[in-house]
Amino acid sequence: MDERTPRTTSTSAVPDSGSGTGSQQLVRLATTNATTELATNGISRRRKILAFAIAALSDVISIPAELAPPIQWTVDGLTAFALFAVMGWRWALLPVLVVEAVPVLGMFPTWTLAVSALIATTPTSKPNASPSTRA
Repeated sequence: MDERTPRTTSTSAVPDSGSGTGSQQLVRLATTNATTELATNGISRRRKILAFAIAALSDVISIPAELAPPIQWTVDGLTAFALFAVMGWRWALLPVLVVEAVPVLGMFPTWTLAVSALIATTPTSKPNASPSTRA
């Protein structure tokens, strides 16, 4: 019991003594909450299929639209908006938007590759089993 008392006292004194420890605790708490939220709130299977279809369609349209850059930029902007609407905010989609703005690189299936990577790394949400939410 005597050994536990100094540990408790020193642990409670550490956050008050320096901001480094407090910020580390805040980062640890935020990371834990984000990981828990991602694990419980993944993307539904239907949304994953829709996002892949949007990306594939955009890449198919991008090949002939490469001859008219304003059309290409419009397609890419609409694709980014649609993917953010379907999948939520994903940082991995922003570099693809930049790559698509480069004239020759827009011909490669970058949207499809990025969405495929996100689909593979993001957990699929499970449907709720409670009948009250389905009504």
